[in-house]
Amino acid sequence: MKDPFAGIAAIYDRLHWGAGRAARKILSLADFKSTDEVLDLGGGTGRIAQFFIGKVRRVVVADPSEAMVAACLKKRLECLVASGDKLPFSEGVFDKVLVIDALHHIKNKNASLGEIRRVLIVGGNLIIEEFNPDNFWGKLVVLMEKIFKFDSEFLMPGAIKNLLDDHKFITEVYRDRRGIVYIIAKKY
Repeated sequence: MKDPFAGIAAIYDRLHWGAGRAARKILSLADFKSTDEVLDLGGGTGRIAQFFIGKVRRVVVADPSEAMVAACLKKRLECLVASGDKLPFSEGVFDKVLVIDALHHIKNKNASLGEIRRVLIVGGNLIIEEFNPDNFWGKLVVLMEKIFKFDSEFLMPGAIKNLLDDHKFITEVYRDRRGIVYIIAKKY
């Protein structure tokens, strides 16, 4: 299967100039500890993960795109090629799992959420950041993804919450003024 990110991996970070702001928002919403083990699923080039170095014990970027992982490795981050529906980790090894601007790229959301739940510790958090496809900025992102020929499936915030409820997460939903939705989901 062709890697849709192969053509933009080298410039991906320049296309997403708000990584620092996003990382600060995520750090402010979830209670990160210096002892945390964090998985950045769909973390691509490590554009968010790089801001967690020194703030948590370990951060691992897992992404199915070989091109994105190659760019990630240049940042000297722990990166590996892996799909969300088959994570190569033991049960209960991560305190937090990040899915930042990536849920819409995950084809098998149910299997991936099952895997996320499996690798999270009890009491661990899944932190999701997604554009709301029902506002101006979200609609613009949806259009851009179509132009780049990504096979994305954007969900409304309520649909994401329902999906997480189905996987037995306790969720809180936050919205910011730019139409970005942050969901903090706790495994119980």
